[in-house]
Amino acid sequence: MTESVRVPLSVDSTDRVSTPPYYGPGNTADPNLERPIQWTRQTEDKIINQIGVGKDREIYEPVINPYSPIIKSVGIGSTVIYVENVRPYFDPYNEVDDVSPIANDFLFQKKVKFISQEVRSGAAGTAIVSGLGTISSVAISTGGIGYSTAIVSFASTSIGGVEVGVVTTSTRAFGTPVISAAGTITGIAITSVGSGYTSSNPPSVLISPPTWYEEENTATSYGGDSGIIVGFGTTTVGVATGYQLVFDLHIPDSSDLRKSNITGTAVTISGISTGDYFVVNDSNVGASSTSIGSLAADGAVIGIGTQFVNNVYEVNTFEIVQSPTGVASDGVGIGTTHMNRVFVKIAEHLDWDGQWPSFSGVGIQTGNYFGSYSWGKILLPSRSEENAFTAYTLGGTGGISTSPVVRRSRSLKSKQYYTPPS
Repeated sequence: MTESVRVPLSVDSTDRVSTPPYYGPGNTADPNLERPIQWTRQTEDKIINQIGVGKDREIYEPVINPYSPIIKSVGIGSTVIYVENVRPYFDPYNEVDDVSPIANDFLFQKKVKFISQEVRSGAAGTAIVSGLGTISSVAISTGGIGYSTAIVSFASTSIGGVEVGVVTTSTRAFGTPVISAAGTITGIAITSVGSGYTSSNPPSVLISPPTWYEEENTATSYGGDSGIIVGFGTTTVGVATGYQLVFDLHIPDSSDLRKSNITGTAVTISGISTGDYFVVNDSNVGASSTSIGSLAADGAVIGIGTQFVNNVYEVNTFEIVQSPTGVASDGVGIGTTHMNRVFVKIAEHLDWDGQWPSFSGVGIQTGNYFGSYSWGKILLPSRSEENAFTAYTLGGTGGISTSPVVRRSRSLKSKQYYTPPS
């Protein structure tokens, strides 16, 4: 007896399959006969032809690349990058390549990419031809957006050759763009006027579009934390002119930062210090104000708040303090604990409607929640490209979302996270 060859079933598309030919009872010559097939999702791991077939499908797993907008402008060559939040989302300790974090160097987490989010559009202009057939100037009709450099040229001349026994020559004109600080083209400086052009048929002005650029680097370390504000006040102590806001920063008990299996070492007190930048969001106290630099002779505007004390700040000074018993976190009392108290400079503001007297010089108000805070610091050993990135902090915290972002180059793993033994 000859064993028949078994033809396997194949899936041709999401709604069509091919099966082996059937010649047994019930066969019909009707080509339009359809036999229903019901699809179901695989709900358990199976072994098929001695090969394990898991129910999970990596191809369907989401691709998540942690990212965060910058909160301080990055100059050419800057290697200290401040972002809104970075830990533990960029460097979870349990996301390892090996079976144990002891043998893992976590280098795959360190590669990051700067991505600019600015709106960009091309410029356009019309050439002005002189009576001599040369390009005298360019009338800019659209300055474009997002230029840092551009190439300008003109289309070929419209005449040339021989006219009534007179030999005419034609040469192509060239120019260089005049780019404003805002990134628009305000004019074209003619570097070669060309010849042989006509005013009745001026040449097209060819302006290259603004370039989109990304920059990839490898970080040496990530720093930062996030949590809630459980103390707030104002003071003029230690400030020659102007005022200071005072924030008590607390990391809640439920925070992932307190879990050593995620952070490697549990973070119980904010590590922010003098000169670091941070963001306050969702605040419910105070009024909008302008934050300024912390250096003694600085005073440069850092951020302009639009609601309560939501803003970007630079730490002027800080101290570790012991909170009074009864301050609550996550709805339960945290009792007496240590936290980081930071002082930030702001410009004198007259729109606090009497709140200054109630806060100034009378210490700190404590409570369950005055807002949330976050900060992140990425250290780079060096940068290979000469790019600058502007943080948009002058329109309140809402403007931060339009700033350039720093994104982790490699996406988060979708499975097989390391769980240390209990």
